[in-house]
Amino acid sequence: MRFNGYYDRIITADELNYITQTDLEKSCINITSSEMYKEVTDYNEHMIHMRHKKTVYFCDFWGAFLLNIIVFLASLVILIKDLDNLSLALKLGIDNLALCYGFSALLTSAVIYFAFYRKNFSLKLHLPLCALLVCLNSVFIISFAADIFLFRIIEKLDNSLKNDIGYPTFIQLNTLYHIEKDKNE
Repeated sequence: MRFNGYYDRIITADELNYITQTDLEKSCINITSSEMYKEVTDYNEHMIHMRHKKTVYFCDFWGAFLLNIIVFLASLVILIKDLDNLSLALKLGIDNLALCYGFSALLTSAVIYFAFYRKNFSLKLHLPLCALLVCLNSVFIISFAADIFLFRIIEKLDNSLKNDIGYPTFIQLNTLYHIEKDKNE
């Protein structure tokens, strides 16, 4: 798949000459000319590539989700084993372990809620949350760096998908060929 070429273009309803909204709702069209056939073929090819982009989006989405869960669990294990070296919160005087667990669970839950439930991948929201997690336990640096990278990719893919005509399903059109016979024959 080429990311900077033909397949990054967005098809809008204004660009379609033969395909109507009714055809898209029925997901079926009657082909009556070669120009119409070419447009439907291009449209169906575009829908295949948009579904591929949607698959990439979901892979990145669930990868980021699993990464956040794994890093959270790893941070709890490291917090138990090495309290003195890795936890800035304990160095600042928060010596209640349950409070550290609760705070890290709350912040990780906030990241998961906004990113994976509300589908808000804005770095303006996630950078402060992830920075607070890094302050709590330096193991969250892995999550911080990966979230910045993955959320930028996910946000870019999500925005490119939302603006296309076939969003959210990207269904191809079934084609019918109907040739009207001349009444004189």
